Amino acid sequence: MSIWKNLFYGVTLAWATAAQAATFTYQGQLSDNGSPATNNYDFEFLLFDAASAGTQAGSTVSLSAVPVTDGIFQVELDFGNTFDGSDYWLEVHVRPGGDTGGYTQLLPRQYLSFNPNAQYALEAGVASSASTASTASDGPFWKLGGNTGTGSGDFIGTSDNNPLELRVNGLRVGLITAPNTGSHSPNVLFGSKLAYIDPGVVGATISGGGVVGASTCGDGTQLCVNSVFGDYATVSGGTGNYATSPAATVGGGASNTANDDHSTVAGGFANRAFYRSTVSGGFKNTARGGYAAIPGGIDNLAGGEFSFAAGRRAKVRDGDSASTYYSGDFAGDQGTFIWADSTDADLVSTGDNQFLVRASGGIWFGTDSSPSIPSGRFINTSTGGYLSTGGTWTNSSDRNRKTNFQSIDSQAVLEKVISLPILRWNYKEEDDGTLHLGPMAQDFYAAFGLGADDKHIATVDADGVALAAIQALARENQALKTKLAQLQQALQALQANQQQLLSHLQASPVEKESESREAAQ
Repeated sequence: MSIWKNLFYGVTLAWATAAQAATFTYQGQLSDNGSPATNNYDFEFLLFDAASAGTQAGSTVSLSAVPVTDGIFQVELDFGNTFDGSDYWLEVHVRPGGDTGGYTQLLPRQYLSFNPNAQYALEAGVASSASTASTASDGPFWKLGGNTGTGSGDFIGTSDNNPLELRVNGLRVGLITAPNTGSHSPNVLFGSKLAYIDPGVVGATISGGGVVGASTCGDGTQLCVNSVFGDYATVSGGTGNYATSPAATVGGGASNTANDDHSTVAGGFANRAFYRSTVSGGFKNTARGGYAAIPGGIDNLAGGEFSFAAGRRAKVRDGDSASTYYSGDFAGDQGTFIWADSTDADLVSTGDNQFLVRASGGIWFGTDSSPSIPSGRFINTSTGGYLSTGGTWTNSSDRNRKTNFQSIDSQAVLEKVISLPILRWNYKEEDDGTLHLGPMAQDFYAAFGLGADDKHIATVDADGVALAAIQALARENQALKTKLAQLQQALQALQANQQQLLSHLQASPVEKESESREAAQ
């Protein structure tokens, strides 16, 4: 059985002068076999003038059946008019309540901080002529109403490597521990008395939060206690949050875990961040890849290095071979961005450096602040161009959006089209088997001067050139049709005359004589 921390929260005045008896409140924690004790215990309290051996001061204070709850107990101690400004140590003996056996001495003795001595100073320790507290002057103690004349060497705290503990209503609310070496900062712990900083950790911070009881959070496997296991890691608040590695941070929320060094979970519930990754909030989000990010949403996975996932059930495959979403590469699908809408289904990446969006209500891009997605459009833009839900890209061609109208010589366009080199080719970035047919942008620009430069061909320009050439061909075709009709008429006349001559040549002599007479008459 051992006491693992004793603190003096304040004292209760029970004297008016230094010669009168003094009663002060002693609050401590008692553990039994390593666990917080809860039962009635008998105590003996003895005052000594040294940390060991020494001479007992005053009489032994014996208290029976003192209730201890969850390791916490509080008693009123009165050693008479013992406190005269000297240093004293308190020795505590304990046994189970009602037991008639011997007491167990708790080691080490506890040094009495300034509180009881401050009582003495408050009354007459620094004012030998004072008979009441109201006439005492300032001295080497801290007053409830504040002090004046403090210097650079004054402080509240400990002068050894014992931690400084703060309590409210008998419960620990703050603990500041000394660094294990001079080159490290101390650990600072506030909030639930069950908040935990792993032994050996330095520079850690728990700012508050947590629950008092040992209940579990999330799926029931994680205690609702804020805990830090890494150097310079931080849990700012919330409950059941863990910062398990150096410089890891959890801002708040519940059941969040910053698993690896320099990882961050800002808040939310049941989120996890691994090596230098970030989850800003939401529910059940996991940023597993290095430098990955999830701003929020639900059930998202940023599994690849430098990846991003947001929305609902957006999944960038990770490098964990045991994962449902294993990419086959230890780095996961690197550099992939996924945004998924509210549809309750997984949207899973298929490779590195992808940009994936699921938007069942459509997508809008624009330069103004008035988005609209009419029915039948999957991607709409402020420029007027859009991709239909059927997969057709439609360019903007509204007359009201155009200016500098000029007529053209379609015949000249046709002649340029005729001389324009048309080749079959493939893009260097594509497989050799993926072939295309068309002109080069340089030749097209040189021939028609259309577009912004000689590296691109806009579909509206290619369509315009084709339509102009078609119009020229149509006019040529019409002229040819007219000429052909005229030739057909002339041919028909010639054929008629030819038929008459042939008929005449083939007539009988009698018919010819008759025809001659008729012609003579």
